[in-house]
Amino acid sequence: QHFKQAQRDGQRDQLRPEELSELRWAFNFTLQAGGRGRDTMQFVEFQAVAPGAAEGMLLMRGYPPLPYVLSADGKVLDIASFPPHCVKRLDTWEWEITNANVTFVSCVDDDVQYSERGFHNFTEEDILRETGYLLSREEVREMLRHRDAIPQHIMLFQLLHH
Repeated sequence: QHFKQAQRDGQRDQLRPEELSELRWAFNFTLQAGGRGRDTMQFVEFQAVAPGAAEGMLLMRGYPPLPYVLSADGKVLDIASFPPHCVKRLDTWEWEITNANVTFVSCVDDDVQYSERGFHNFTEEDILRETGYLLSREEVREMLRHRDAIPQHIMLFQLLHH
């Protein structure tokens, strides 16, 4: 019974207002907006005006408190005057909140496994070192040129098994 209930909940695609304030959230800019992996990632807090409220303040380092409102259907988050953020449920049952410039992802603890949209950023040197210098610098540059077309965990797998 509990398993079926958890499975149904994991397939739900509408974020509940209380989940914004109860879950742990990692934030990062997209690669195009300056995301540099762990260097630019930070944990943020959504502080509701009242328990279960769909509005409140987003607290994050480097910014004043930013007002937010979650839509009634739980699929759009408006933060201050920024473009709307789309809410999506991931296959891992985590939540992803994105617009063209930023990403928020729910996580269980401080070990963020999410690797899309600028959360992990591999440099040429990282890849050369991780592969034991089995690849040429030019091969690595070529792979990095096409990195947006390939999920980074797949790219690393390809590099390590090249």
